[in-house]
Amino acid sequence: MRRLAPEGLDAVLDLVGDRSLTSGLAGMVKDGGVLLSTAFGLDDQLMADARIQAAHYSLDRKPGRLGELMELVTAGSIRPVIGTTLPLSEVPRALTGDLPAARLRGRTVLQVR
Repeated sequence: MRRLAPEGLDAVLDLVGDRSLTSGLAGMVKDGGVLLSTAFGLDDQLMADARIQAAHYSLDRKPGRLGELMELVTAGSIRPVIGTTLPLSEVPRALTGDLPAARLRGRTVLQVR
């Protein structure tokens, strides 16, 4: 993975919670960088690593925080990986794994309108 970002990464945002993957990516974070998990994918060792800032993030129902994340996405500072976009009517099939899109890597975006 180092060849993808030989100088290291400023931050890693874990949306999946795969601890082995997150542990591997932690080594790619530059000293002083940030490792943030929304899926509680950080073990105690990563949380105690003084080289990086590691934290779990959970939505605390404060619209301001969601707004901050939206600003980062809009500015291009955070680029979510989108695996597919589905109409809302396909959600039940996607959740049961009946659609090939349900097995894609990345987020599934639901088209409401």
